[in-house]
Amino acid sequence: MKNFPITIVVCIFVVATTVALLNGAPPVVAQVECDPSQLSSCTAAFFGMTPSQTCCNKLREAQPCYCEYINDPDLRSFVNSSAARRIAKSCNISLPTEADCSK
Repeated sequence: MKNFPITIVVCIFVVATTVALLNGAPPVVAQVECDPSQLSSCTAAFFGMTPSQTCCNKLREAQPCYCEYINDPDLRSFVNSSAARRIAKSCNISLPTEADCSK
């Protein structure tokens, strides 16, 4: 039972990334490919560990997806969570605000 909430959070993050990558603005050079299994490297960071370089790289690749996550009512609270902000800060990644995404 203790792992149940962790599983839900990881699943929500994976779904959010998938939705955002599929609907996000395409990058100038290459299309961002959504592969939710690649986000598993961030699981430990979400629960307090320092994010790995792999995690940070995957989150950078997913940046075009962030507004899609924020605009999804099921994912908004996850993206706006203190854990997500902490991980982004550790990886030197800027997360947009809801106001940024409504432009």
